[in-house]
Amino acid sequence: MGRLKAELLRLDLLSFLADNRLHVVPPAVVTPEEVAQALAIYDQALTATQL
Repeated sequence: MGRLKAELLRLDLLSFLADNRLHVVPPAVVTPEEVAQALAIYDQALTATQL
């Protein structure tokens, strides 16, 4: 999970990881474009770390 956290930070996405869980906590107000961008970053980070 440390590799994933580092990769997400490298991609400018602040993440909340606890043990073996990744918590996705979006802001109260978010646009569809921001959701799509965040999901793309998660996909990129998970692919890069092969998790």
